[in-house]
Parts: sequence; C-alpha cells; structure tokens
Amino acid sequence: MGGIPWQSKGCRNCKKRRVKCDEQKPECLRCIKYGTKCLGYGRDQRFVVYSAAKNFQGMAQGPRGQSQVLQHDISARGSLSQGITAGPSKREQIFSRYADMFFPTGPDAKSSVDLWYYLISNFSVLPSKSDMLMKSLAALSCAYIGKQNYDQNILRYGLQLYNSAIRQMAAMINRDTYCDDIIYTTVIFQEIETYHCPHGLQGWISHVVGTNAIMNHYRRRPGKSALVDTIYHEYQKQRLVMSAQGVNLNQEEFDYVTQPSEGNPMVELLRLYGQFTPIANAVKMARPPNHKSCRMLLRRCLKHLEKVCAWYSRNVIRGPEECAPGEILTKRIPQTDEIFGTPYRFHSLDSGKIHTMYWTLLSIMHVVISRARNLVRVYDIDPLTPDVGEQFGDPDYVMSSYWGDQIARAIPFHAQDSMKSWGIHSVVFSLCQTTKASAIDSGDRRKFDWCYSVFNAFGKAGFESSARLSEVFSGLWMYHQAQRAGIVTNLDASSPQPGTPESVRRQHDAVGGVSKIPNMLMNEVAQREASP
Repeated sequence: MGGIPWQSKGCRNCKKRRVKCDEQKPECLRCIKYGTKCLGYGRDQRFVVYSAAKNFQGMAQGPRGQSQVLQHDISARGSLSQGITAGPSKREQIFSRYADMFFPTGPDAKSSVDLWYYLISNFSVLPSKSDMLMKSLAALSCAYIGKQNYDQNILRYGLQLYNSAIRQMAAMINRDTYCDDIIYTTVIFQEIETYHCPHGLQGWISHVVGTNAIMNHYRRRPGKSALVDTIYHEYQKQRLVMSAQGVNLNQEEFDYVTQPSEGNPMVELLRLYGQFTPIANAVKMARPPNHKSCRMLLRRCLKHLEKVCAWYSRNVIRGPEECAPGEILTKRIPQTDEIFGTPYRFHSLDSGKIHTMYWTLLSIMHVVISRARNLVRVYDIDPLTPDVGEQFGDPDYVMSSYWGDQIARAIPFHAQDSMKSWGIHSVVFSLCQTTKASAIDSGDRRKFDWCYSVFNAFGKAGFESSARLSEVFSGLWMYHQAQRAGIVTNLDASSPQPGTPESVRRQHDAVGGVSKIPNMLMNEVAQREASP
C-alpha cells in the first residue's frame, strides 16, 4: 500500500528505547519520572540565521539525500536595523541571530549545569506563545545584539518591546491572572537586566528583587508544566544563590534551596550553599564570651566543609588540567600566568562551571571558618567592622584566597572565543568571589587590576551588569585600602554598599509580597522611557 509509513509521535528518548510515550509536551512524563532530560518530539533542530538582505532559505542536498539548511549570516551592522518593526517574523530572525551569537556549537551547546540554552530554546518553540512572551524573547535578543554591535536602533527597539512586555505582566499580576508564560517571561526579564543596566546596579538589584518575588509567589501554584518544574527545580535555585552571593538567603529561600534532591550534582551543590547560610549567619552574630557556643559553631563549619569535599569526591571524576607553558586560551582578557598561575583547561564547559561553583563555595566558607576560629580564641571581632589587617597570615584567609585564585585560572577557558558568550554566562558570580578573596581581602593590587579588567571585558562582551560590578568593587577596594591606611572615610561600615548581597537582602525584605511588584515594574518602565 502506498503512502508514508506510520511513524511514532513519541519523544526521541522513548523512540530510542522503544517504549510507549505519553506524548506530554514539552516533556513526556516518562522522562520526567526517570530524571532524563526529554529530547522533544521533532527532529534535531538548529537555529536558522536569516540574512536581512536575502529573504529566502537556501536548501542543498546533503549526504543520504537529507536536506540541509544553508545558514546566512547577517554581516552588515546596518542590515539588522532595517525593518525590525515589521512584526513577528523579523523578531524570530533576530532571535535566531541572538542564539547564533550567544551559544557555542557542538557538545558544549548542551549543558546539564547551565540550563539557559535548554530553557530559551524551549521557550522559542512553544506552540502557543502569548504576546508578552514573544515580545520578551525579541527584547532579549535586541538588547544583547544591540550591545554587541553598538546598534542603538536594535537596542532601542528591544527596550520598547521590553517595556511593553513589562506592562502586560504588571496588568496580569494586578488581575491575579496566571499562565505559565508569566514564569517564562520572568526568567527572560532576569537575563535582560544582565545585558542592559545603564543606570547602575541599583536598577539591576531592583529587578533581581522583583523577579525573585514573582518566582516565589507562583512557586506553590499547582498544575505547572514540566518546563516550569525544571525552572523551579534547578534554574531558579541557582539564580537565588548567585544573587545572594551564596550565603545571604532568608528563611523561605533557605527552605526552598535546601529541599532534598538526589542525583543532580549541581542541585546538590546548591543545597550545600543553602545549608551553609544559617552557619555563616550564626558566626556573624556570635560574641566571644559564649565560648561553648563559639566552639560549636566552629565544629559546624568544619563538618560542613567535610560535606562539601565529600560531594566533590563523589561527583567529580575528572579535574582540570594545566595548559601548556605559554599557551594562550583567549585574548579577550589578561593572562593569569604571572598573577594567579597557569590557566586551566577542562574536558567540557559543564566541568568548568561545576569546578568554579565548587571553588567559590570553598572560598566563601574559609572566610567564615577564620572568623569562627578567632571567636574560639576569644578574639574580639565586631561583625559590623570589615576584617582588614588581621587576616594577613591567617591560614583560612590564605585558603580563601587560594580558591579565589583557582577560579581566576579557570576563567580564560570560559572566555575562549569558541565558547562565545555562554562561557562567560555563569562565571561572573565566581569572579566576584575572586575579586573579594584574592584581591580586596589580600590587598593585592595586581590581582585587583586583573579582576577589574575582566569585569570590563565581560561588559564589552554584552554583559553590562559586569561592567557595573567593576564600579562597585572599585569602591570596596578604595574603602579597604583607606581602612588599612587608618584614613577615616564617610562610608558607614554598617551600611551595605549598592550591589553587595547585603543591599540586595535589605531591598528584598523591604519589598514584601508580590502586590508591590507591578508598581516597581512600572517605575522601571517610566525611568527607561524618560532616559534620552
């Protein structure tokens, strides 16, 4: 009998295993049940980049008669700006361009550690997207491309779409209307602010606070899709830990991040970050006269350090390798050899990201352990006074700086041209810890200058929030240097500087529930529209 043979409509995993698929989208329940990342229902898809000058899709016959899409690059900067208001089809072309510029090709494009590619590719192919979600996807693409290409037309158009999507979200929150697109759009909003924050980090912090509140508000809502569950299971936990610099979670965030989760190394590591929060806070608030309590805190710190090291031994099979002498991985950033040591090479981008997150936690922990040891020695430390001067020669501060150095040695691998922007995506958080532990706490000018240069290089790569962080750390450097020199400054040490985890926490606590978010979002829109 003629015609096309019957083909299963199941997902690619179930087809491969030859088992019945329930065909739930975007992920089937069988894959979710067994903890397998569902590969979807269509053929392997690639983002197709269209030329603005050529409105056709070239096709060529490949091996075995398969059709291959000829990908046309948009080479001229001006061509991106032409016709960008033409509607959804142009927005899809711009999104394809974003994906091509942002993500590497080959095995590093797939990650079980950084879910941004997985999420954004799923958002883009959802069968029925709201106007709000479509605009936010286009806004994300335009903000990134506009920054990369210094194209103000693209950037301006993206901000118009961004403001429009924010208005739609604010209206939905006011009406207490829910759809999964609210979560998807909020995730995209979080990313846009890392690309574009012209008014300094304060606007970025406001957005972090607002989007975290939205995500928290809808987290317990039943009936969410598998894609939303993925966001809450891992992605949002990672965002929370990063925005809190590891150990500044409140009780509700602590309960969420420390939920039991076996089998996923990154989620287990995030849980270890969360579990250290109450220990770090207890050390910060402790006073030396209670000697028994201080000794107990030190034991808790050391016990948690053992747990973190055990996690590494259990989950990481292959460590980094040192590059060959004189080998240059990238010219994007200054070399590390003479300042931190020979740069590292990892067998995959996932391995590099896992290691930098692990080293960041160790660096954070050793500072807290140092304080706990000093408390046991009945050393009078005021937690409101920065620890300057006393840490030199302290073994735990030395270890904190050592792990900060390891992070720095890993950054050239992530900044390679072949990694495009995705390699940078998750190491800015760890770079902050290197700047604090290896440069500022140690008073090392060469290391600070290196970190400052890398922040600004990442800013030029499209992450404007990174350039703003360089300004924050410059202020911290000058303050600590003044303290060491015995110079009185006007800065109140008990008041957190803008951009620090403490300032994020105070602003988060001031916001309260989600009812205040619409006004906050609309204020941001008004500020952007008032800007020249």
